Amino acid sequence: MIALQVFMYIWIMEFIGAMFSFVLSSGVCTWYFSSRQDTRGSFSLKQGFWWSFRYNFGSLAFGSFLLSVIWVARMILEFIDNQVKKLKADNGVVKCCICCTRCCLDCFHRFVKFLNDNAYIQVSLTSEPFCMAAMQACVLALKNSGTFFIANGIGGLIHGLGKGFVSIVNTGIGYLVITYIPSFREDID
Repeated sequence: MIALQVFMYIWIMEFIGAMFSFVLSSGVCTWYFSSRQDTRGSFSLKQGFWWSFRYNFGSLAFGSFLLSVIWVARMILEFIDNQVKKLKADNGVVKCCICCTRCCLDCFHRFVKFLNDNAYIQVSLTSEPFCMAAMQACVLALKNSGTFFIANGIGGLIHGLGKGFVSIVNTGIGYLVITYIPSFREDID
């Protein structure tokens, strides 16, 4: 019963993430396709929530189910790894198999997550079922792999620069607060 509850918890969390990804992509789609030269587009998150519950609930549930199954497989592998470590078995073959399986599961999880995100975009664009949208998203990603690579690289670079900037600014502010505000200093004689 606990295992089922853990699985359901993971599935619900993945479903909530899928729903918000779908709502955001459908909001962007409605904004982009309702733009005219004389008017700006309308960005409607409310319509995205309505579409997710009314028309695309099954697609979102199936995509989140796939990710939750992979999460459970990863959890089982980690449990097996902990049990092997408790036995203190220094078998190199077992360690190699666990590391290779962990790497394969991580790569598969990343691939399915990327495919799901693009499938949700396709679902919001075309209102097709999840499997058809995932297939179209995969074909689109393969046809435009260079563009995807450059866009993800630039996005990753900007994301990293943003993290660094926020860290440096917060560290600087913390240093200034500790140095120049007397109530934060602790003078040790």
